[in-house]
Amino acid sequence: MPYFPALLIAGSLLLSACGADGPPVPPREAPRQTDGVSFSGDARMGVTYNSQPGIRG
Repeated sequence: MPYFPALLIAGSLLLSACGADGPPVPPREAPRQTDGVSFSGDARMGVTYNSQPGIRG
C-alpha cells in the first residue's frame, strides 16, 4: 500500500484542523493599565509611556 503514509498524514491533519485536540483556549484578558503603566512587563522593566514616550517595546 504505497498511499498509506500519505493517508495517515492527511488524516492527522484533518483531525487536527477539526479540533480533535480539544476545545479552543479562550484568549487571555488584556493587561490592565493604570496611569500609563501597563503591568505586563513595562512596570518591571522601568519603562513607562508617560515618562519615556520614545521607547516602545
